[in-house]
Amino acid sequence: VLKDDSKYSKDDAYLMNVVSGQTVEELIGNFENTSAVAYDSNGKELSASAKIGTGCEVALVVDGTKVDSITLVIKGDVTGDGDVNSTDYLRIKAIFLGKHTSTGAYAKAADVDENGKIDATDYLRIKGQFIGSYNLYG
Repeated sequence: VLKDDSKYSKDDAYLMNVVSGQTVEELIGNFENTSAVAYDSNGKELSASAKIGTGCEVALVVDGTKVDSITLVIKGDVTGDGDVNSTDYLRIKAIFLGKHTSTGAYAKAADVDENGKIDATDYLRIKGQFIGSYNLYG
């Protein structure tokens, strides 16, 4: 359960409005249950100081069993490394040009204007975030 003052929101199985550069500790601080566990996209548990990225998962674990979980989406973090950088810029360019496809949380991260499709607006906004002329989170 998210805290009332959390800036995050839920969209089906995805946790939205997560900002690039955040750590597990910052993420977990937005939940009522601070004993939640964060995993990378390969299912490996992350330390409190680890950076989170698109495709990471936060889960409620009770007696060693995942009871509930949600996958993170960071606008512009198309590659899942937690930052919006040149790799994301090149990936969104390839998606826009039809040379690469993206699904799930990564497609949601690429659709920065949340209009349901990955288009020129998304490409230009991610490029702007990368070069510093646009703020995806502001």
